[in-house]
Amino acid sequence: MRWKKSTQKLLSLVLTLAMLVSMVPAVFAAEGDTDADPVDEIVETAGPVDSLEDTPVTTAGTYSLGEDEEDLTQAADGTILCSNIDEVIQAITNAENDAKIIRLSDNITDISRANAITINDGQKITIDLNGYNWNGLMPSCQSYIKNNGSLTIMDSAGNGRIQVAAFNSIVTIENSGTLNLNGGLIDGTAQGGSHTGIVSSGNIIISEDATVSGAGCGLEVIDGTASICGGTLKSALGKDGADGYGLSVAGGSVTVTDGNVSGISNTSTNTAINVTGGSISITGGTFSSDVSAYVPQGYTYNSTTGAVTAATPVDTYVAEVNGIKYTTLAEAINAAASGDTVILLADILLDPTAVEDQNSTSLEPLITINKNLTLDLSGYSIKLDQTKLPGTTEGLPYTPVVFAVESAVTITGDGMIDAEAGYNNSYGINVNGGSLTIESGTFTGAPTAVQVQTGSLTINGGSFDLASTIKLAAPGNAKYIINAIDTNWQNATAQISIAGGTFGYNYSAYPAEGTGTYLADGYEMVENTDGTYGVQVDTNVYVAQVGSKKYKTLADAIDAAQAGDTITLLDNVSISEALTISCGVTIDGGNFTVTDSTGILSPAIKIESSDTVTVQNLTLDGAARGFDLLNSAAKLSLTDCTLNVSERGITCSLDAY
Repeated sequence: MRWKKSTQKLLSLVLTLAMLVSMVPAVFAAEGDTDADPVDEIVETAGPVDSLEDTPVTTAGTYSLGEDEEDLTQAADGTILCSNIDEVIQAITNAENDAKIIRLSDNITDISRANAITINDGQKITIDLNGYNWNGLMPSCQSYIKNNGSLTIMDSAGNGRIQVAAFNSIVTIENSGTLNLNGGLIDGTAQGGSHTGIVSSGNIIISEDATVSGAGCGLEVIDGTASICGGTLKSALGKDGADGYGLSVAGGSVTVTDGNVSGISNTSTNTAINVTGGSISITGGTFSSDVSAYVPQGYTYNSTTGAVTAATPVDTYVAEVNGIKYTTLAEAINAAASGDTVILLADILLDPTAVEDQNSTSLEPLITINKNLTLDLSGYSIKLDQTKLPGTTEGLPYTPVVFAVESAVTITGDGMIDAEAGYNNSYGINVNGGSLTIESGTFTGAPTAVQVQTGSLTINGGSFDLASTIKLAAPGNAKYIINAIDTNWQNATAQISIAGGTFGYNYSAYPAEGTGTYLADGYEMVENTDGTYGVQVDTNVYVAQVGSKKYKTLADAIDAAQAGDTITLLDNVSISEALTISCGVTIDGGNFTVTDSTGILSPAIKIESSDTVTVQNLTLDGAARGFDLLNSAAKLSLTDCTLNVSERGITCSLDAY
């Protein structure tokens, strides 16, 4: 046991001597390379930006040496000049709550430090390196300087530094008070290991020409606040093949407004800053790796230069109403009065997750229009922000809707409303109690670009299609591009009238169960060469109507009519074949004329219904026979009708009347 202890002591002594030998050339080189001679008077420097405490400044004559400091030298400006470590320790130890400036007057070597040099709570000390080198030696896993009070480090002459060597991990400065670093090099790279320049759990400000360097990390913030207003933070070596960081944030609040931060990359590319806790905001400075994740809105990271700067000022307004500009579309719509026009000024991205009920399983509008207005897209687009959407496995439980229309709204301006939302359902517009007129623009949905829940939709122009993802994944949903709630369509509380535009589906007939068509009266759909469908005026005019449905021939109207319906003529009609009526309907001629060319002995209209068929306000012309009652049960009632026939107006079979 004795032999082991003696051996350990001998080994420690050998290693200490080896470290001292390695440090000597650096000391002598620093002495020989110092260009600026030590100054007799302190050089006035600017204090740190936004300092947490005023930097203590002692003017000539404001501080007098105490009884325990008689061996120290005081300059004319009141600073204490120290040429060795003992004088520095004496000056720090004897400092009370008065501000004290300690200025080096020679290079300092501290080879036998067993305990940290401590600035106590309440002490206010400034150390001016004055261009000299302060070299220390410490046991492993300790801090060389511990600041619990207020410490400012500056370097009035330039090229000064504090460098500490050890066998293993050490911290050059451990700060739990207030530390203002205005100049000099705080070096934690000597002898390798995982040295850290500064570890701070208090408040620290780094500015001007200060440099903090460590083998493993330059500055590590574990609590408190840190304001990096300039200087350099860097890792010079890395730690045992791991990455070395210029700045590491494990807690507290850090702001970086200027400076240069760099690390050593051994395993990853992001080594300028390592963030495992706390918060950090970067609005300036230059960095050796991507820090865009910590750059707030209004600032930008340049991956080429590594610089963070204020974003180039741009007009952030997206819409205007009556010459007043707004930064969001919702603000513009809310500010508009009934009858106003909202004009887009830029492309707009809407957050598809910004809905009231995040757990909803139904339609959730992003913007609701509940006043009569015109939306002028002005060639700009309104889209969903794809970066806000969840992954394909999660999906949104609800269906985001760009606009809910609850009033009379007209959309014009040839822009775009794009509801592309990946594999999520999404609607462009849902009309719910309002009336929407679309004059122009491009509209997409997944699958619905425009739906009428209740109310009305009139389309006079524009392009309507599936959004890009669903168009590839589920093209069969194209019939829902324009959609009405089925039950509401049948009871006429949801109405659609298409008189123009281009569509990804043929809406000549109602696309779901039921009858009717979305096409306006007098229009038809034609297929384009690209597979889309256009709308044009139908050259075949409608001649008859049953309810709200119009027909191009009287025969079609009679075939579609049910017992009790009224068939109303809309124009003069010519027939070449006899018409057969088999149920009790009313034909209202509307004072139009039916011209018959069926031939000799052929009736124009055959009646075989046992329910009464009523014909009124009609002129029948050109027929040989007018009406033929085919059986004894057939019944016919004529009111205000004129029959211009060559043979018989009415022919009865058996007891028909």
